Amino acid sequence: MLVRIDAQRLAQGLRELAEQIGLGLSGQARVSIIAFVTKEDISMGAITVKDVDSELTASVTFLDAKGNPTEPDDLPVWASSDENVATVTASSDGLTATVTPGNPGAAVVSVSSTNSSGDAMASQGTVTVLPGPAESIGDVTFEPAS
Repeated sequence: MLVRIDAQRLAQGLRELAEQIGLGLSGQARVSIIAFVTKEDISMGAITVKDVDSELTASVTFLDAKGNPTEPDDLPVWASSDENVATVTASSDGLTATVTPGNPGAAVVSVSSTNSSGDAMASQGTVTVLPGPAESIGDVTFEPAS
């Protein structure tokens, strides 16, 4: 399934919200968006998978103050808050990363970079890993003590 996200419309909405609460978004890139993509779905900012699921792709889009896509000046750096729950391997250009589910739990996946003005650009999303199906089920028998 291919899902397209209208980054310009999203950036425009964020800019309008920022203006309403008194924040100015002028100058270079200030907004970044993280999305998680599996074979079945795309999720913005958070995804829930099972520990037996295959790896997924995370991607980041950087937008300038006008909502236009822009490139960071530094190579984006990806990280996981808990490598036991989700490991992250960045692509060579840093705009995507492979996320591999591990043990059940939650991990924050983050990506950060800077623009030509030295402004930090960062985004994060949450990967929640649930236990998959049990490998085997057994019975426990209780008997009175003799």
